[in-house]
Amino acid sequence: MPIRTKSAKLNKVLNSFPLFAKNMIYIVDNNNEKVKFELNSAQLELEDLMEKNRFVNVSKARQRRNFNLYSRKSTLESRY
Repeated sequence: MPIRTKSAKLNKVLNSFPLFAKNMIYIVDNNNEKVKFELNSAQLELEDLMEKNRFVNVSKARQRRNFNLYSRKSTLESRY
């Protein structure tokens, strides 16, 4: 097993949004506790689609699927 430097670990996390979200983003849950943000299956599916095609259009549904926070990530990425 190769030994990874801190820099290599950081680059791995910064180059993968699911890893970045899990390690760097915290949200407040319904119990007002700070928890790590982990993508659900729908968000992971959207991430896969966006990796293949950056012109994915997601209409916001009436049900809560947590796409709103996730779609802001891709909007910010496209600006830089």
